[in-house]
Amino acid sequence: MTHDENGRTAELPPVIPVFQDIPGIRAFFTMRTGGVSQAPWHSLNLGDHVGDTPEHVRENRRRVKALLPGGAEIFWMRQTHSVKALEITDNSSAAVPEEADAEYTRLPGRALAVMTADCLPVLLAAKNASFAAAVHCGWRGLQGGILENVLAAASHTGPLAAVIGPGIRRTSFQIGSEVRELFLECYPDAAEYFVPDNSCPGKLLADLPGIAAHILRKCGVTDIRDTGHDTFADGERFFSYRRDRITGRMAGIIMRT
Repeated sequence: MTHDENGRTAELPPVIPVFQDIPGIRAFFTMRTGGVSQAPWHSLNLGDHVGDTPEHVRENRRRVKALLPGGAEIFWMRQTHSVKALEITDNSSAAVPEEADAEYTRLPGRALAVMTADCLPVLLAAKNASFAAAVHCGWRGLQGGILENVLAAASHTGPLAAVIGPGIRRTSFQIGSEVRELFLECYPDAAEYFVPDNSCPGKLLADLPGIAAHILRKCGVTDIRDTGHDTFADGERFFSYRRDRITGRMAGIIMRT
């Protein structure tokens, strides 16, 4: 249980737990349920930049914070589809989110958050729990090298596990051929992740989780997990920007405990 902005008892929101087999890591993905926001952001909207009532967002974030050991501070980001990976250190402050599209830390007690509503949230954890990261993987970030930037920072931490969270899947993610060409310039062996969209001549369907897993494997990550959820197709449980345009944001959260 937690309490809302008026001091009333509130149920903790349901989440999708991950990395439960790695002692010292607490990680999960939120869904759209379990909050106080009204339509079209209903109900557990965690984005403070999408037009929702600020008090509702603060209450939703309080509910998510209550899921963390010791009420750990959550480090949110100002995400811009960049390839910037930010290290959270002893000098970092959770009060003012910094511009970045990935966060990583070697410190315990810092909760890292990535917000999404179709883009992939990718969480990374060292199997010895010495490193944690949260990565915002839209197609621009993936193509630009956001995962490589984070993994370079984890090069001396030992074996890593990665989990791909709820995001848009190939059956829902229509793109133009120019996006495919940009990817193949960087990853010429990734052609299998693009197929023609038979419902729309000239368009393609892109397997964003497949591309993310492909990049992770090329970087040496062999333990790759996937929740398998399609945000676009499942409107009951997930926000989707492509589907609804005006909508909320979910979060992938990870911390070293």
